[in-house]
Amino acid sequence: MKPIFFPDHPSFWYETLRTLGHIAYGGADFGEVATTAQGIADGDYDSWHDQWLATAHRIADQARTSPEGGHDTSARDGFLHASNYYRCAEFFLHGNAADPRIRRAYDSRRRRPHRGHRRPVSRWRRSPKRTTASTPEAAAAPWSPSPQRSG
Repeated sequence: MKPIFFPDHPSFWYETLRTLGHIAYGGADFGEVATTAQGIADGDYDSWHDQWLATAHRIADQARTSPEGGHDTSARDGFLHASNYYRCAEFFLHGNAADPRIRRAYDSRRRRPHRGHRRPVSRWRRSPKRTTASTPEAAAAPWSPSPQRSG
């Protein structure tokens, strides 16, 4: 495939293509990826980090305000996009394991989307199918609340 972005930097193109691959699973948006890629200087690792981090922050901020308007699905999708973009931001920084931007991007990926989001998008999850149940009550209860996470 001929590179759409970064024709002179195959690593940047590969990582961009990898991110585009997340679109099929709801983990990215073509417009967000294309706009971010256009802002990155070819071969400039700091530019890569800065552009992806800015996109991740912008999308997370939009997702955080979505539930206020009753748009829980948009919030969920935005948080997933932002998480993926935070991963993109720190991807090329691992040449220097002491780079503090790695930890900041990682922490943002884990914590930022959840701050300020009061209503959980999905509070219930399907329990695994049980082959044996210890009590009749357990066998009759196919749904259980998701475990609450702290942090």
